[in-house]
Amino acid sequence: SNNHINVAVIGSQRSGKSTLCGHLLYQCGTFDNLSIDNSRDEVTSARSSSMNEFSFIVSSNQSKRQNGMTVDNVIHRLETPHSVCTLIDTPGDENYRQITTTALGQADVAIFVVDSTAHVEGTVTTATSDDRFGYLEVAQIAHDEGIRQLIVALTKVDDQGVHLSEKQYHNLVENVGFSLDKIGFELSAIPFIPISGLNGNNLVHRSPGTPWYDGPYLTQ
Repeated sequence: SNNHINVAVIGSQRSGKSTLCGHLLYQCGTFDNLSIDNSRDEVTSARSSSMNEFSFIVSSNQSKRQNGMTVDNVIHRLETPHSVCTLIDTPGDENYRQITTTALGQADVAIFVVDSTAHVEGTVTTATSDDRFGYLEVAQIAHDEGIRQLIVALTKVDDQGVHLSEKQYHNLVENVGFSLDKIGFELSAIPFIPISGLNGNNLVHRSPGTPWYDGPYLTQ
C-alpha cells in the first residue's frame, strides 16, 4: 500500500510556493482543466499581478489569503504513484512564522522553495522579497522542528530574466547548499530540483527545458 506522508511547502513570500502547489495538484489530478480555467478567469477579473491560476486555486478559500498572500496553512490531498501526501502550503511572510512552524511540526518532509531569480548574480528582480539571507530562516525552523528530509525546489527557472543555465544551477546549489549544511542538514541527502511552478517543469516528469539536469523530478 502507498505510504502516507505530510509534506510542508516552505519558503519566502513570493518565492512561488502556491504556484508550485497548484500546478503539482493539477498535474496529479486533484484539479481538473475546468477548475483551472475558472481560476484563470477569476485572476483575470481581479486584475491581480501577484496571483496566477495555480496559486489562486490553492487558496481559493478567501480567509487563507490576503492581497494575494497566503496567511494560513492550506491543506490538500495529493496522490502520486509512490505515496499519498497531505500537502501543506505554508505562509512565507515572517508575520505568520508561528503558523509555518506548526505545519513543520506535523510534517515528515519539507519542500524548501527558493526563488532562483533572486539568487542568480547579474539579474534584476523586482517581484521578489526573497532577500539573500533572510530566506534561510524558515529552513532553520524546519531543522529545529525535526525535519531531516528536505527537498530544495529552485523555482522560476524559466523566468525571462534568468533562463537558468547549468553553470548558474551549480552556483545556486553550492551557495544554498553551503547554508543548509551550516544549519545542519545532510547535504548528500538533499535533491536540488530546478522547476517552474508556472509551466510545470520537473514536477511530475523530467523537463526538456533543463536538458543538463539529470536528477529526480519532484514527485519521484
